[in-house]
Amino acid sequence: MPDSLAAPELPITTQAMRALQARLASITRANGYHTDLGLSVWRGFWILALGARQHVPILALQSDTERPSNTRQNRAILSADARLVLVVDALPRNEDDATAGETALEAGLADLRRCLLMDQRDDLSRVLKHDGLTLGAAEYALAEDSRYALASMPVTMECIEHYT
Repeated sequence: MPDSLAAPELPITTQAMRALQARLASITRANGYHTDLGLSVWRGFWILALGARQHVPILALQSDTERPSNTRQNRAILSADARLVLVVDALPRNEDDATAGETALEAGLADLRRCLLMDQRDDLSRVLKHDGLTLGAAEYALAEDSRYALASMPVTMECIEHYT
């Protein structure tokens, strides 16, 4: 097959999101984490995950924004922002369990930070620029009519996008 008809490599943003999803899948108690969030990673909007899965916890990996910069010589630095949304059950199971939702969110966020900030030799490290991962401030939320508590944390990934 001529080179011009060869399938192009996946977009760098798709590679980065898949690598991020694979790294997040390592979050299990068996790997020394507080939670088993790695078993519930969903790529896409959390509300769709909730509709499809019908149970929590859910760790949704949502694409947010992309910003090219320093474009020159057929390449650019691309900042791809994603949002990690952790969804847990907020309803206490008994009187002694009133803060179970907050505790689950805190444990999940601790696991996310550990997983993403530890130096790991994996596909995410290969796809991103050196030190190309930045975590933002986590925000907690609870809808008044919802049984779910949420924590949302932005993640910025910097990579090089090549144009050929």
